[in-house]
Amino acid sequence: MLIGGNKMAENVYLIRCAPYEYILPGMDLYESFDAVATGNYDPQIKPGFRMAVGDDIVDYTVLYAPDTRCKQTAKLISENAQPLQQLREVGYNMSQVISRFDFIGADGHPNVQRARQGFMDALVNNRLSENYRDVAERAESLINYAADVECRNVIMVSHAFFMKFVEVYLKDNGLLNDPHVLQRYFDTSHEAYGFCGGFKARTEYGIFRFDSYITQLGHQINL
Repeated sequence: MLIGGNKMAENVYLIRCAPYEYILPGMDLYESFDAVATGNYDPQIKPGFRMAVGDDIVDYTVLYAPDTRCKQTAKLISENAQPLQQLREVGYNMSQVISRFDFIGADGHPNVQRARQGFMDALVNNRLSENYRDVAERAESLINYAADVECRNVIMVSHAFFMKFVEVYLKDNGLLNDPHVLQRYFDTSHEAYGFCGGFKARTEYGIFRFDSYITQLGHQINL
């Protein structure tokens, strides 16, 4: 939520990637989540998915987290999309978040909500591969970067956990020094954003502020 320069972008759209397969061949859900989180598997978006931004978004730059599914999503919007390291997901592995036993549970059904809560607890207590302060500094760096983009609109394709951190930063930058601020805003009972969904931030007196949630940027094209 920092002051930008004279050519500051007016709007930032931060969206999650397009749909991809959660469960990988030969793996259960716990193993699949771990393989993707650690970068040992880099999934592609589902074939045949197409999307286009609305006519209300013009003069835009597209940036994406440096992985296949975000790149493919960004390229659906613009062939000129470019990677940006700051947009990568928070670094973690599943054992830092939740044990297999607690994730699967006695009834044999995966408990994704419990995993989200485990992620939140591990992040604020610095038990993930990437510590809290590093994530906070990356979020701040991302907003500074957006402020310097010489384009009216900036579309960024990223991942849900990091996106939520940026969202809360824009609402209350007290989270930079108080991790528990994040807990007040993060409802772990449901996923933060659907595929291609996210939020919009806009400038107000030279400062980026959270504006609104986005169910899906643009529209899906059915083939």
